[in-house]
Amino acid sequence: MKNIIVLFLLFPFVMSAKMYPGKITFNDGVVKSGYIDIPDFRDQKVKFKATEDSKAEKFEIDLVKGFEFQNEKNSTIKYVTLYLSMPKSFKNDELKIDKHKTWLRIEKEGNAMDLVSVYYYSTGGGGGIGQTAGSSGTVFYLWKKAEAHCLYLYESPGGGFAFVLGAYKAIYKCVEHYFATECPKLVESMDKEDIKKNGLGRIIELYDANCGTK
Repeated sequence: MKNIIVLFLLFPFVMSAKMYPGKITFNDGVVKSGYIDIPDFRDQKVKFKATEDSKAEKFEIDLVKGFEFQNEKNSTIKYVTLYLSMPKSFKNDELKIDKHKTWLRIEKEGNAMDLVSVYYYSTGGGGGIGQTAGSSGTVFYLWKKAEAHCLYLYESPGGGFAFVLGAYKAIYKCVEHYFATECPKLVESMDKEDIKKNGLGRIIELYDANCGTK
């Protein structure tokens, strides 16, 4: 991803108008249980119903800490609201942080850091990511739970994680940039075949094992 100020979408199933049983957690700690319409990328609000037959309410993303819901397989899917960021340059520690929050899916939870992602697609031309009609991809980030922003890690074509040519080099470059000083053992533990086999969630496990705290 060349520019962090882009349009993102959530996974394809969110195109459905179906509302899922779940709960929303607000920044002030208040939790509302009911039914959730998973936000579209155009939305800065999430639609919520206390019951299936009640009137829908909409809550601004800036008021929401995160939400979770039960999918058709009765699996719990969790989302958080964060500011996306990526290095301004790999030669210094400055980050370019978005001004607006994004809904991000939690892919792998750790003690001190999570792997999160956002799925995007494009139906036509335009600026930023996905300029080719029909293009899509999943962008992965590392989120230190004490922070309000997440760190760009890797952009994978299509849905999910695809280990394509050059993937490991790009992933390692980001991990080294972020953790060479803070957690050098994580960088030393990185292994191409390990990541290829176990996916990006392995980075969270390595961080916990070497540097994470409970």
